[in-house]
Amino acid sequence: MNIRHTAEYNLWDHYLLALTSWGGFGGRATRNEFFGYHLFSLLFYLAWHTLCRLFGGIHADILTGLYLPVFLLPAIPLYFRRLHDTGRSGWHLLPAWLLLGFAILFKAGICTPYDACIPAVYILSFLSAVACLALLFILFLSPSAPGKNIYGPNPWRVFHQRRPERMQIVEI
Repeated sequence: MNIRHTAEYNLWDHYLLALTSWGGFGGRATRNEFFGYHLFSLLFYLAWHTLCRLFGGIHADILTGLYLPVFLLPAIPLYFRRLHDTGRSGWHLLPAWLLLGFAILFKAGICTPYDACIPAVYILSFLSAVACLALLFILFLSPSAPGKNIYGPNPWRVFHQRRPERMQIVEI
């Protein structure tokens, strides 16, 4: 069994670590794991979007939209673990999810801007969404809480089992 330290991980390893722990809301996630996951997800989305535009025809928007659930499935627990790493609860994501829900309702036409007839409500909603996302971005950028907190040990000091090498050199 080959064990290696998380400090030896590159961004691709952190991306794979986020994918393999997609169902775990407990524990902690480092900034490298968080931003490595988002970097490679963005690169894969751009490649998928380009392929859908080139070969998707009239279904390109539907095919591009299929990527969102695939991206969100591992991302949501990763957001929780990243907040846990900074010593905060996952409940800090609730305002962002509420604002996302309102945006979906507005986009779907269930709730239109003419229902309230008050432009100030929409300006306030936009400003609160920007403030919420800015606050979450600052929280995601903040350093890890030192040592062990209530969510577990510092993930920077955790050892993981190394994946088996694909090829082995054999002397003849």
